[in-house]
Amino acid sequence: MSTLYLNTQGAVLRKEEHRFLVVKNKEVILSVPDFKVERILIYGHVQVTTQAMRFAMKNNIPITFLTMYGRFIGSTLPAFSKNILLRISQFDKLSDKSKKISLSKKVIRSKITNSISMLKRFFRSEKEEITGLEEIKMNARRLENANSINAIRGIEGIVSSIYFSNIRKLLEPYIEFHGRNYHPAKDPFNSLLNFLYSLVANEMLGIIYAKGLDPYYGFLHAVEYGRVSLVFDLIEPFRASIADSLAVKMFKKFTLTKNDFEKHNIYGFVLKSEKRKIVLANYEMQMEKEFSYNGKRTNFRKAIMEQLESFSSYINGEGDFKPFTILK
Repeated sequence: MSTLYLNTQGAVLRKEEHRFLVVKNKEVILSVPDFKVERILIYGHVQVTTQAMRFAMKNNIPITFLTMYGRFIGSTLPAFSKNILLRISQFDKLSDKSKKISLSKKVIRSKITNSISMLKRFFRSEKEEITGLEEIKMNARRLENANSINAIRGIEGIVSSIYFSNIRKLLEPYIEFHGRNYHPAKDPFNSLLNFLYSLVANEMLGIIYAKGLDPYYGFLHAVEYGRVSLVFDLIEPFRASIADSLAVKMFKKFTLTKNDFEKHNIYGFVLKSEKRKIVLANYEMQMEKEFSYNGKRTNFRKAIMEQLESFSSYINGEGDFKPFTILK
């Protein structure tokens, strides 16, 4: 177990000797050796003792607090990295328009490549062909001549529309889906995507923070108060491979159905609490599943770390940035 997910409302996370304990009504419902825990995600009303929080922070185990519906609240993280020179270099490089454009092209090109790979994998078993594949490829080539962040975002928007229209075809026999929307989620599939994207973003946030980079200052997503722009930038290449792929698979295999969601007056469609554990278990398997990449065996957690290492090295002036790209 690398991630400890706490979803039982009213439970308490305790630390005793060499274990984390989850207790409810004086009964231990989970006991985990502390050395097996790398991160802790808490959904809703779960308490954490001072001893558990102190141990986590001392041992670089981020504790992330979310609402019951997966919306990020905040994290207790270890002391921020003392590497101020890295952050100065980050602010310097990401203030350079040409560097921002170059980095943005790279992550969107990787996102498009990985999206095509995901569609090809699912359409192998379908009678239909991928719609607009040549248009997607043509727009990917247009990135070469894009000379502004807005132009890159425009290309990404066109590709995203074609991409999700294909996902709609894949899902037609299983769940109603009319296209991507955000908050509030207008259908179960968008709700699941939002939930999974938040999980990937939290993984990225913890690593960015640990490296000493500023998560709020990115290159593709605009800098706004409270927006972790660098997190959103660097998860772009992983959206299709991790979240979209898992979401489609869970509906195609009937792991989830529309009856596993309920309507909320603020958040739109949300996962029922008893189904959240199923999604988290499947997400954990997705993150830990090994695959071949660049001639070696890896998994998505390692791939995220490697991409962060590549970006950090680029910021330090020690190499080129290479986003995660599946070439098939």
